[in-house]
Amino acid sequence: VVHTVDLHSSCCTMRPFVIGFLFSLILIIRSSQIDQSNTVFIGSITARDKDHFRAVFAKHLSELPSEAFIIYHAILGSHCLDVKVPNIDSICSTLNKPVTNAEESFYASSIYKLTGSSKCKVSTAEVETLSKQLLVEDIPIESLFYLISSMKNLDIKIDANRVSTILGKIKAKDTSPMTLSFMLHILSQLGLTKSALSGYSSSVGDVLDQAGEISDNQLFYIKGLYTSAFVAKSVVEFLTAYGEVPKGVENKLVKLFNYLYTRRQTTNIRASAYLVAAFKSLAYSSLLMPVVIESSVKTNED
Repeated sequence: VVHTVDLHSSCCTMRPFVIGFLFSLILIIRSSQIDQSNTVFIGSITARDKDHFRAVFAKHLSELPSEAFIIYHAILGSHCLDVKVPNIDSICSTLNKPVTNAEESFYASSIYKLTGSSKCKVSTAEVETLSKQLLVEDIPIESLFYLISSMKNLDIKIDANRVSTILGKIKAKDTSPMTLSFMLHILSQLGLTKSALSGYSSSVGDVLDQAGEISDNQLFYIKGLYTSAFVAKSVVEFLTAYGEVPKGVENKLVKLFNYLYTRRQTTNIRASAYLVAAFKSLAYSSLLMPVVIESSVKTNED
């Protein structure tokens, strides 16, 4: 019996009436030209997992953190789980200051976009000024990711051709997993045509080829869970924007998500946030459609 995931209730969880069964996920690729994968998802995020992540994010927010890094990841994770953050205005008041670099701009603008709180609002003029100062050929890829994401959050016009040129120069020097993932994430935000994105589609295979194999059905990155989750999220978002899954990608992507599934009890704030964000990207992708296969084996999980 096949049930489609309720994508409008929660990004990473199943409807209550089907929880209590052992789930497995398979990937449906909407393309007739994709190679057939023999690897399936080994499980899905359950209500118990959701409670675990909710507690991780709530714990950090209850401590009234002043660090934008902590606030952002706790709010990102909560948002993915459709959890309303209490006292958001009080939390945001600690961020109400001028932004002086791309990272600060990213955290502040992202928190504002996720919460809608006026207390979190960042100055568009300040970010525009930063973009004029920082959008140069030698900008580090992480700073470029922060900057473009900030501009996207605030609906600031982005010169896609200029950004693409910068990305090309960066890729010529560095093809590490995080660099390629930042690049894919940036490209997914530029609103480029499929033709314009096609020149970067091979980067999906390039980044997945660098993953290590734990078992026949799991891939991971040696730098850790955050890197693995960020890669997964970036790949899904790029593929969704591109509208096609390159040959050989499906099987590896399933294996990467299988690894994330086995690490769902993590308590690291950044890894937790991007793990649930990766599953959200998968669930909401118009190209990659997860479906739930109800097993005949029941569990007592609720």
